[in-house]
Amino acid sequence: MSGDITTTGAGEVDIFSNDGRVRLRDLEFTDLYISTTGQVLIRGVDDADGPLTDVPEEAVSDLDDLQLAVMAEGQKNKKEFFLDFDEVRYRVSRIRSLDGDWFTLRKSKSKIPRLKELGGFPPPIMRHLAWLGSRSGLILLAGATGQGKTTTACTLLREYLLAFGDIAITIEDPPELMMNGPHGNFGRCFQLRLEDGETFGSALVSAMRYTPRYIFLGELRKSSDASQALRAAISGHLVISTIHAGSIEEALNSMIKLTSAGEESVDFSRDLLANGIAGVIHQKLVKLKGQGNRKQLNVKTLFFGEDNGIRSLVRDGNVNQIGTFIEQQHSRVLNGKTPLDIQPKRR
Repeated sequence: MSGDITTTGAGEVDIFSNDGRVRLRDLEFTDLYISTTGQVLIRGVDDADGPLTDVPEEAVSDLDDLQLAVMAEGQKNKKEFFLDFDEVRYRVSRIRSLDGDWFTLRKSKSKIPRLKELGGFPPPIMRHLAWLGSRSGLILLAGATGQGKTTTACTLLREYLLAFGDIAITIEDPPELMMNGPHGNFGRCFQLRLEDGETFGSALVSAMRYTPRYIFLGELRKSSDASQALRAAISGHLVISTIHAGSIEEALNSMIKLTSAGEESVDFSRDLLANGIAGVIHQKLVKLKGQGNRKQLNVKTLFFGEDNGIRSLVRDGNVNQIGTFIEQQHSRVLNGKTPLDIQPKRR
């Protein structure tokens, strides 16, 4: 279904003004699709009859202003960019369709949730993740597109800044959530923009001069990005990143393939991953029956700690044999224990 945009020249309004207008930021939805001809699709509206529905008439005037902002930025012929509109950040991608250009806008959360608010992490997992905040290594968030990986990553990063303070940097293209600025009394995050020609990996090399304690890299897609992320993890930083993968095993194998696709050998890539990985979280959003478009976060985890047995499987290329360790850690969590015995010493 689609709706046409009409220009009303509306200015700032309350959530509901006297004429019934409503602001987009107060609507619960996941995506907007806007065409250059004025058609609009909205997806992920709670309690809607289907995945796509009409934009509520009360929000059309607010949508006018958003469309103008998108078109103005879209004239720069960028394939992807982010747009801050009315205190909400949208990640925008251009669609080259046969019937003309469209822009898809993914709405970010205006407020980054706390980890317990995400709903998918049992208390023993949260305790272990808290313990990792004082360690180093790579925490890899895996899953399909649109499963909330970036939200979880930013939530985790913010938890560390609130609990431990210090400096964090994020390198994304484009940044999806508003992390820049102070967090708590002693934490500060700097969201970095990629310069022309920069990759995550090259930007990370430059950013190491800022001596960050925590690092968040956007989705790993290139060999140099994966390699530099692991090197930073091994050199004393806690690195959080995301990767497109269907399972924990697939995420680890993808990291090896990515790293070895460049100048590194497969054996060196396996060793780099075995030394640098701290944990893998695979997540997906599961639709709740009878509750419209509401979804529940479902996670599977594997943590490495000081367990040389798990690391040896990665180092020897036997990633597909780690299922036993995943089940063992899951059983511990069901019994109220952390997935691994927490060791007092730092790596």
